[in-house]
Formats: sequence, C-alpha cells, structure tokens
Amino acid sequence: MIRGSEIACLAIGVTMLFSLLRFANFMHGELAAFGAYFTYIFVAVFGFNVWIALPFGAALGGVLAVAGDRVVFSRIRTSPGVVILIASLGLSILYRAL
Repeated sequence: MIRGSEIACLAIGVTMLFSLLRFANFMHGELAAFGAYFTYIFVAVFGFNVWIALPFGAALGGVLAVAGDRVVFSRIRTSPGVVILIASLGLSILYRAL
C-alpha cells in the first residue's frame, strides 16, 4: 500500500511537470531518489526524526532540480522538443551515476 502511494505521488509529479514544462522530464525519478537518500542520511547519520528529516530531504532534492534547470534547461528552452528531451535523459543518466 505504501509503495503504491509512492508511485502515485511520483506519477502526479510527472503529470504536473509535463503539463507545465511541455516535455517529459526523465530526471524526475532520480530527483525523488536523491530526496530519499538525503532523508536517509539525515536519519541514519545525524539522528534526526524521520518527520523532521523529510522536509530537509525534499528541499535538497528541490535544490538539485533547480540546479539542473538553471545549468541545462534555461539555456535550451527555445530549442526543439527533442533537444530538451535528450538533455533531460542526459541529466537523468548523470544523476543516476552520482
């Protein structure tokens, strides 16, 4: 049940991003994973309560999303859709490798 809710939240996020940006952002899943990893680090390493660590993990995942947008997507917004799609896939691969 929890896993289904997680997938539903990610699907809603992808739908919202697609409706706003008009391209499929492939790095959405990696950003969610980074947020989860950051939350885990705050809980396991720093000893935070999970409910306190969650906003910090989400905020750091958001910082990565904004950084990707400022560095890559802001420069190619007027490019054809396939260029933005390939850039999104490239950032997804980069984030996954990190």
